[in-house]
Amino acid sequence: MEATWYYHYRLAQFLYKQNIIVSVVNPLSVKRFIQMKLAKVKTDNSDAKAICENGQINDVPLYNALTDVQSECFAIV
Repeated sequence: MEATWYYHYRLAQFLYKQNIIVSVVNPLSVKRFIQMKLAKVKTDNSDAKAICENGQINDVPLYNALTDVQSECFAIV
């Protein structure tokens, strides 16, 4: 998934706790990946496919969940 400040965090935490492998990537890297493919269509569906393809082709880091204390601090910000 793309990093979207606070919004991606809650989903990533939930999936991680469900033992689902998660990776959070910089939206700019996904944008550049789409541009390199010369894609002309920009929809939520095409973006989701591009994010998936980017994760399959490129080495993306796995998400490491925050501790409960870190999570509380992040929620304050």
